[in-house]
Amino acid sequence: MNRYLAALVLLGLLTSAADAARLEHHFQHHAHWKRGAKHFNYRKAAEAKGYKRVSSLVNFPDFFPGLGILYVIPETLPAGPFLSFDRKDRLVSTIYMIPVQDITDKKHFDLSGDAGRSDHASFYFNAGHPGVPMPHYHFVIWHVTKKGEASVEK
Repeated sequence: MNRYLAALVLLGLLTSAADAARLEHHFQHHAHWKRGAKHFNYRKAAEAKGYKRVSSLVNFPDFFPGLGILYVIPETLPAGPFLSFDRKDRLVSTIYMIPVQDITDKKHFDLSGDAGRSDHASFYFNAGHPGVPMPHYHFVIWHVTKKGEASVEK
């Protein structure tokens, strides 16, 4: 079991989120040790890749209603990707925060990150907040259904 967890962490560091999801699916549904196995923890995998909780970097709540618990690699600010988790460490969305000025300047973005599987997307304006104080747009790739968004509402 420990060998499996070590292998998953190593593979998580070397592969994309989509590849990790495929590996997780394979091990959950085809491995002999299925009984008693823990679910893959994307939050811990993100931390291993250098993601930090936004609330540890700037004056931002640990849990933000509508977005959840946000993680980002500090060097990728302001665009991100930000990974959003619910209170049970489930990956809920990947968020990019694009400054209005960059859009006005017709800046080209090659946004890094692994969005993983998606259900739908949202795109909306934000006047600014700690961490990304300038006016910007949130581009949210939801990994859960519209109904699943409720997991980050409260």
